[in-house]
Amino acid sequence: MTKRTLANALVVTALLVTVLACASQSPTATPPATDATRTVAEFTPDTVAQYRGRTVLLNFWAIWCQPCRLEMPDLEATYQRYRDRGFVVLAVNVTFTGRAAESSADMLAYADKLGLTFPILRDSGRHGLTTYGINAIPTSFIIDRDGKVRSKLLGARSESEFSKAIEPLLE
Repeated sequence: MTKRTLANALVVTALLVTVLACASQSPTATPPATDATRTVAEFTPDTVAQYRGRTVLLNFWAIWCQPCRLEMPDLEATYQRYRDRGFVVLAVNVTFTGRAAESSADMLAYADKLGLTFPILRDSGRHGLTTYGINAIPTSFIIDRDGKVRSKLLGARSESEFSKAIEPLLE
């Protein structure tokens, strides 16, 4: 038996095992439970004002954006590090012209996959894009307790870069 024939036989065997495993499951099996109450809130011009008195890292992102995906773990680490000191991350999913909107289910699945615990929002009304002049993502804004934008960070950033911008505003 040649290596190619052996490889083909292994692939066929693996497929048969998968088919048999699926066929042996009960047809009345219940899908895994999901948190039906969890939603993605809409970003509005008033959203940031609701967090007055806290330092806010306002991040504009999308699932399809590779640099956004790279910085998400750093956003979560930053949030975990400072959340007990009056800090919050607001991650606003944006849609650019010509791109399909990402669904709430996709955003929540993505957040769950990465273990994100900060609020995930959507900007279907393009309020953030126009208010903050967003033309590339990821873009983050550091907003002080009084609601004033103190920093604009273009591109993916690390936890240490976020910390450098945030720490002076927490004291």
